Amino acid sequence: MNQKRRSILTMIVVILTIMLTACQSSPADQPVDSTVDSGISGDFTGTAKGFGGEVKVTLTIDGDKIINVKAEGEKETPAIGGKALESIAKDIVDKNSIQVDAFTGATITSDAVLEAAALALETSGLTINDLAKVEVSNVEVQTEYETDILVIGAGGAGLTAANAAQEKGIKDIIVIEKMPFVGGATAQAGGFVGGGSELQKSLGLTGDSPDLIYKDIMRGGENTNNPELVRLMANNMGETLDWLINDLNVPIYDRYPSDFPEHTVQRFFIVEGGSTGLTNTLADEFEKAGGNLLLETKATEFIMDDDAVAGVKAEDKHGNEITIKAKKTILASGGFGNNLDMLTDDIANAVFYGVASSTGDGHKMAEAIGAKLVLMDYAKMYPQGISMEGTNAGRADPTSCLTTTNNTGAIYVNKEGQRVVDENLDFVSIKKATIPQTDQMIYLVMDQTAFDMWSELVNDYPSPAGRVTYEEQEEWFSKEGGKPIFTRGTLEEAAELAGIDSAVLADTVSNWNGMVEAGEDAEFGREELFTLDTDSKFYIVEQRLRFATTLGGVDVNTDLEVKSNSDGIIPNLFAAGEVVGGANGIEAMPGCMLGWSVNSGRFAGYSAAESLLSK
Repeated sequence: MNQKRRSILTMIVVILTIMLTACQSSPADQPVDSTVDSGISGDFTGTAKGFGGEVKVTLTIDGDKIINVKAEGEKETPAIGGKALESIAKDIVDKNSIQVDAFTGATITSDAVLEAAALALETSGLTINDLAKVEVSNVEVQTEYETDILVIGAGGAGLTAANAAQEKGIKDIIVIEKMPFVGGATAQAGGFVGGGSELQKSLGLTGDSPDLIYKDIMRGGENTNNPELVRLMANNMGETLDWLINDLNVPIYDRYPSDFPEHTVQRFFIVEGGSTGLTNTLADEFEKAGGNLLLETKATEFIMDDDAVAGVKAEDKHGNEITIKAKKTILASGGFGNNLDMLTDDIANAVFYGVASSTGDGHKMAEAIGAKLVLMDYAKMYPQGISMEGTNAGRADPTSCLTTTNNTGAIYVNKEGQRVVDENLDFVSIKKATIPQTDQMIYLVMDQTAFDMWSELVNDYPSPAGRVTYEEQEEWFSKEGGKPIFTRGTLEEAAELAGIDSAVLADTVSNWNGMVEAGEDAEFGREELFTLDTDSKFYIVEQRLRFATTLGGVDVNTDLEVKSNSDGIIPNLFAAGEVVGGANGIEAMPGCMLGWSVNSGRFAGYSAAESLLSK
């Protein structure tokens, strides 16, 4: 071989080597065909901590494609977290990537799914760049609609209104909801009132009447309620409950298991499977009857025809502007508890355990067209909240505490170690006892027997708003400082860790046990008397003010027509649910927020339909 030919061959080898090296070292520029090169296939699993517990994601991989995703989280909330599991799993398969959007309204669950998916992919030995790129085709979006009735919000009020309008014969109805799921604040409600219903009578709860209901609600609202709206709810709540059961197939079979002293006659009922069973059923019934439900569609402003509402402008999740012209519009957009800019300082300092969608969009839209707003400085404040580090969000702990204090020696004390209230009074009384205390906070003091009961109750609590899992309990008891305050040890140790005067607390517990042995609570008159075992381990859990729902909103008449600032009527605009102010005054008895939602929703639907049919 001559020198010239050898040089040419050497050059070719060098060039090929450089090209081969470049190809091997630039996977981002040229995705690997895993089916051929890596031969990777099978199931790969990762786990991460979700909202309620462990989230597990299993990726089924074939070469460079994710062909199936199974996302599991048995302790995530079915109505919100459960939908996030399903939605993100589908997106991962559709886009062949773990880099997909979070599910709106379920940030913690979404983060857990994406973290677990990333760990599963890492376990497979592949990277994001090894997966085949998928071109996502553009889908044509409808941007203009016309309808007879438009409902803004797919919570308890909005969906009840839509079904009621359908009952009156209106077929062309659109419900829009900014979240990717139905439910609104109803999803976290424990139940609702239905005094005078056939169900109440069938359960042996007798002696109720519209007048008694009216008096209870007015007293509960400290007589700041709009009496006409209270009368509307009191006169119709029983019939509305029966209507939901018999006509709309909502699975309501039983009363709430605990008595509420606010109600002279027990009239609080629960939906089987939680209150999401109400909104899911109503949504199904609405769509079966031909209704159009548009999720991830956020109303942004009213369309006006002179002084009358003629529909709304909205936007979808991609930012496309949607125009919906409507003959009648029902505003059922919920509250504003998750919008710090709309809260007073007193409310903003409390624990918020409501839903992410409560941002006051409807209030602002209504105010922009001159609607009258009332009681905007008020929220339904409760005691027995548990805070979270780094956020104003938290958990609600009412019935777990009430059941524990009813059946054990658990007591409430302040930072100074002094007992402050009959622990088994109504929520308003316990709230009023909490407000004047240092840091507006009290503490639940439990011996081992009391803690065992409380611990199981909060772990099994049916709503995510009040659930504290065993894992979370252990985490919070084990941490040093910060929120929430969870301490344990001897009585002295637990008190000192919580920042409570331990000597005073020891005297308080001794005095409590002495009164129990004497058979009388000489301090506050509590009737359920049990001693605290001073030889056992003690547990102390903070109890802060909390809220999930706001009480202020648009002013309406008994036809649920929205009033203007001049006390006239804004034509074609109706409202229902939490966006309406006045029905519950500056307080709200247990079950009355959702009770108002379904009753006002029903009659707003009727009024809008009848107004349409009369022309």
